[in-house]
Amino acid sequence: MKRILLALLSLSLLSIWNVGAQESEGRALFEADHFNITAQAQFSPATIDSQATVKVTNRGTAAARQLTLKINKKAKVSAVSVEGATAQFREFDDRFVAILKNVAINLPKSVPVGGSTTITVSYSFPVEEASATAALTPGDTLLLPESHWFPVVNSIFSPHGADYAPFTLTVTLPQGEQAISGGALKSESPASNATTYVYEQTLPGQPFLVAGHYDKPVTGKAAGVEVYLPKGLNAASRQQIDQMIEEAGRILDYYSKLFGAKPATPIRIIGSSRINSFASPSSLIFNLNILRRDILVNEMVESLASGLARNWIGGQIRFTDRGWGVLIDGLPRYLSALYFGERFGADAGKEAFERYRRVYAPLGASKRDLHLIVQTPLYDKYYASVLNKGPLVWRMVEREMGRDKLLSAIKGLLSPEQGRTTFDEFRKTLIAAGGKGVETILFQWIDKVVDPDLMIGIPRPTEKGITSALRNFGTGDVKVDVLAITDKGERLIEQATIPSEGLSEVHFNTANKIVSVEVDPDKIVPQINYDNDAQPKQLSGLTVYNEGYSLYVKQDLAGAEAKFREAAKLEPQHGLPRVWLGRVLALQGKTDEAMKELNAALEIQPPLAAVVAWANITLGELAQAKGESEKAIGYFKHAVLMDAEVAATTAARAGLIKAETAANKLPPVEESVRSFISQLDKAINSGNAQALAPLIVRTNAKLKKFMNGVAINKPQWTSEILRAEALDADLTAVDVNVKAREGDRSFSGTALLILRRAGSGWLLDNIPEELFNVK
Repeated sequence: MKRILLALLSLSLLSIWNVGAQESEGRALFEADHFNITAQAQFSPATIDSQATVKVTNRGTAAARQLTLKINKKAKVSAVSVEGATAQFREFDDRFVAILKNVAINLPKSVPVGGSTTITVSYSFPVEEASATAALTPGDTLLLPESHWFPVVNSIFSPHGADYAPFTLTVTLPQGEQAISGGALKSESPASNATTYVYEQTLPGQPFLVAGHYDKPVTGKAAGVEVYLPKGLNAASRQQIDQMIEEAGRILDYYSKLFGAKPATPIRIIGSSRINSFASPSSLIFNLNILRRDILVNEMVESLASGLARNWIGGQIRFTDRGWGVLIDGLPRYLSALYFGERFGADAGKEAFERYRRVYAPLGASKRDLHLIVQTPLYDKYYASVLNKGPLVWRMVEREMGRDKLLSAIKGLLSPEQGRTTFDEFRKTLIAAGGKGVETILFQWIDKVVDPDLMIGIPRPTEKGITSALRNFGTGDVKVDVLAITDKGERLIEQATIPSEGLSEVHFNTANKIVSVEVDPDKIVPQINYDNDAQPKQLSGLTVYNEGYSLYVKQDLAGAEAKFREAAKLEPQHGLPRVWLGRVLALQGKTDEAMKELNAALEIQPPLAAVVAWANITLGELAQAKGESEKAIGYFKHAVLMDAEVAATTAARAGLIKAETAANKLPPVEESVRSFISQLDKAINSGNAQALAPLIVRTNAKLKKFMNGVAINKPQWTSEILRAEALDADLTAVDVNVKAREGDRSFSGTALLILRRAGSGWLLDNIPEELFNVK
C-alpha cells in the first residue's frame, strides 16, 4: 500500500510537471521578472490591502493571449489591468494546491515569445488566523512567500521553479510598527497615525514582510550585517548576537573567496516569534527563542552558513525547471558542511554530513522518499529529503569528480551574464567535467530513487588475497571504499563496485591477519540499513544510541550507560551519546565520571543545542543535590535559553523554578500579570467564549480552538503562577500550575502561557502545545 501511495504521489507531481512541459514545448511559458507591491496593513480586522504589479516575460515557444496568476485563495481580487488597461479575468481553485486559486487574465494583445507585459492586480488579503507564514498582529506581523500573499506565475509548488525576481515593496503600517524586508530601505515616511516604508531588492527573491516593535539594529565587526531584535530583549542574549554577527562575517568572507564575488549588503538577520527560520538573498529570519540563546550553537552556525549561501546560490542566478529544489535548497546545505570543515576542522566537516545522514536515515529506511528531480514543497517530506539527502548526493558527486572540479562548476553557475539555468544544464556541465561516474550518480540518486543496503562478509584467504564477499540487498549500483584493519594496526583501503541487488567481492593483498573489515567506512552512500556494514558485526552508532535511549526510558541505567558509551566511541564527534552517557552516570551517582563526560560533550565545537541543554540540566541537578541552588539557577537558565527539544525544555523550566524557589530568587511578578491571570481564570470558569475572547489574540487559531473547547466543556479551572519573566518589551512567559475539572474528571499539571502586552494590559498570545502538561 505504501508503494502504491508513493506511486500516486509521484504521478501527481509528474502530472503537474507535464503541464509545464507541454507549455514549454508548444505553448507560452511566463516567468515573473519583477514585483512591485504597494500594501497597507491594518490589524482590526487583520487585512492587508495591496496592489501588485508583476512584469512577466514569455519564455515559452508560442505567443499567448491569456495569462494565469496564482494567489492565496482567501485573497479577494477586485481588479486586474494589463499595461494600465482594465482586463477581464476569472478566478477558480487550483486543482493541485488546496491553498491556491488561479486568476486567469485575458490579455488585450498577444505576447510573443521573448516578449514582456505588465499585470497589475488589486486585492485584499485577510489574515484571519496567524500562522508560521502569515500573521497581522500589533508588534508581530509576518508575511512570507509561502503564504502566497502576492500573485505569482509560478508558485513554490511548481516543478518549473518558483518566481524569484527583484522586487520593490512599499508598505504602510500603523504608527509604532517598524517594517523590515529585503534589499535597500529607500525611504521611511512617518505620518500622523502611520508610517510608509519602501524597500528595493535588486537580487532575485520574493517579497516578504516582517514588522513589529524593533530596537535599533545591532551591528558588529562584520561590515554590512545587521540584526533586528525586539525592544527589551534579554541582555544575556547579546553575547550570542555578537558571536552571530562575527560568524556571519566569517561565512560571507568564506563564500566571497570561494566564488570570487562579494555579496550585496546590507545582510539582515531578523527575529520573529512566528517562524522557525526563513532564508532569502540578503535576509535571514529566525525565531526569537533561537535569538534569545546566550551562546552560538551548531544549529545556528549551520543555518547561517546555508542561509547566507543563498546570496550566491539563487541570489546571483535563478533556477528553473525540474530539479530546481536540489539546487536552490540542496547546494547551500552542501556548502554549509564545507564551511564547517574549513572553520572547525575536518572532523567537524565530516560530522556535518553525518548529521544530514542521521536525519535522513528514517526517511530512507521507510522507503517513502520520492525522486529528487520531481520534488517541490508540495511533497510533505520535501525538506527532510532535499535538505539532507541533497547534500549527501552532492558529496557523492564530489567524491567522484573531486571537490575542486565541483566547486568550479558551481562557481560557473554564478556568471552574471547567465542569469538563469536548469538542473539539466548543470548536469551537462558536471558530466563534461566528471565523466560517466558522475552521470550514473546523478541518474540514480536524482532522477530515480535507489535504496542500497550493503553487507560485507567475513574475510577469508583466497588465491587473490584476503577476500570478503560484498552484497547489496537493496537497489542502486554503488562504488565504495572498503576498509580492512590488520592485527598490526594497518589500515588498508580498496575500492569496489557492488551492483544493484547483486554480489561482488573485495581483495586485500597483505600477509598480516585482518581483524576487521567495513564497507563504506565514511558512510558516503545513503543506505536503508547501516547495521551490516562491518565484520565482526557492529551496529551503527545511530542504532546503538537509539538502543541506549530506549533503555534509559525503561530506567535500565546500567544498560543505557553501556550503549551510550559504545555510541560515543563509534561517533566521537556526535555530542548526544556523550551527554547522555554523562546524564546516566550522574543518575547512578557516578558524579566524577559524569562531569568528565558532560564537559567532553560541551567541548565538541560548535555544540548542539540539545547537548548544551542536557549537560546544563544535569549539572544543575547535581548542584541542586549539593544544596548549591544559586549555582543550579545559572545552569538551568542556560538550559532554558537553548530552547532545544521538548523534554529538555520541560526539565529545564521545572529545575529552574525549583532552584529559584530554594534560593528565594524567583523573579518578581508584575501585578498586572497577576491580575490578567486572575481574569483569565475567571473567564475560563464562566464557560463563556464571549468572556474569553477579549483576553486572547484572536488571530491565533489554537487559542480559538481552546476558547471553543472552554465553551463546550465548561471546565473548573485554577492557575497558580509558578514563575513569570519578561522575554522582551512585548512578551512575558508565565509558568503556571493548572488544576482543572471537567465533569467527574480531574486534571493537573504545568503549562507555559505567553502573554503579549496590549496597551496597559495583556492578551494571551500563545499556549505552546508541546509544553502543556496538564493531564
